[in-house]
Amino acid sequence: MMYEPILEGEFDGTEKGLHHEISLFEYADRLPLEEMDGEYWVGFVTGYAIGRQARGLLKNAVVGLSFDERMACYELLLYKRRGCGFEIPSTYLKEIQYWADLGIPWEVCQNSRQLLENGQILRAITEISEHYRISFAVFGYRSLEKFSERLQTARKQRRNSKDYDTAPERAAIEADLRAWMLRYGEESKV
Repeated sequence: MMYEPILEGEFDGTEKGLHHEISLFEYADRLPLEEMDGEYWVGFVTGYAIGRQARGLLKNAVVGLSFDERMACYELLLYKRRGCGFEIPSTYLKEIQYWADLGIPWEVCQNSRQLLENGQILRAITEISEHYRISFAVFGYRSLEKFSERLQTARKQRRNSKDYDTAPERAAIEADLRAWMLRYGEESKV
């Protein structure tokens, strides 16, 4: 996806600021500034500041996740923002206390089970993912991405080879999703 230079610079700057402990001035010494577009540079500077601020918040946050897990969650938010207009990661930083919450309401579990009964695995995954997304539970959202990736991989293999049977992998994903709901669903806490 192509973005305006200022927005592309902000995306890149945020990622660099997130991963570097050094100031912007020290980092800028490494860049070929004369070759950079002016608008890109303005966006990069803004993004670098955002990334450094996010790193500080992630480092000092008191939440049930390690620093590496918090970084991975924030990187997912940045990726989603860049790829499909996901909500702005700063909104999620304000709600970081909920990132490690893996609980799933009873209604969401019931809806997901019904979807699984109808053979709609992706919709069941999406049902739970959507709950995590609107609840700011980024770690749970990130964890469920793995279920979706497994399903996409099976579908891709099926497209590449008509002899490939997706049933065993679909059954394994469904079993893992049911185990996830059993472990984190509200009824498991009763």
